Amino acid sequence: SNKDLLGYIRSAMELLPNKQKMVFSLRYLEEYKIKEIADIMQCTEGAVKSYLFAATHKMRAKLKKLVLEEL
Repeated sequence: SNKDLLGYIRSAMELLPNKQKMVFSLRYLEEYKIKEIADIMQCTEGAVKSYLFAATHKMRAKLKKLVLEEL
């Protein structure tokens, strides 16, 4: 269910470093654009993309593990 999925996402997010967590949250949960996130965090768009790439990679691996543990 969506509630379960949100729980998995929140659990996986807890493992991210703070900047990755913030970027992931702003991009996917709050739906900000890359440029807006860069302005909020006072960094370059390239840095935001780098944090986002790393966060997405870690989230994908963790979510896969969490879901497989539930099966």
